[in-house]
Amino acid sequence: MVVIEALAPILQVLGLLFTVVMWALGYLNPTAAGLFLLAEIGFGLMLSSTALLLEERSFHVYPRTRDTLILFFWGVLESLGYRQLNSWWRLVATWQWLTGKQATWGAMKRNTDWTS
Repeated sequence: MVVIEALAPILQVLGLLFTVVMWALGYLNPTAAGLFLLAEIGFGLMLSSTALLLEERSFHVYPRTRDTLILFFWGVLESLGYRQLNSWWRLVATWQWLTGKQATWGAMKRNTDWTS
């Protein structure tokens, strides 16, 4: 599981970059590049939709159909940019983990005053 999670963002980002670079250099037919990007977006949409369907069938958490449709809408939007951005963040985090350069949050001061 760790190996797959570590390799996934590398393959996702490199695949997208490779497609864009090959298209920009003229080595890749625009139709083929479009089909690749469509497949990538479609696969992400399929994953989000399947997860939502399985959760709804298993637990029926959302009482209204409208709630499920809203979640489906956000799943579509997720596949149109956020998933790719998340892959980039995961790639950076994987690189930092592999090289031992871990980001720090800095000093955190505990606030014990519950009234603020």
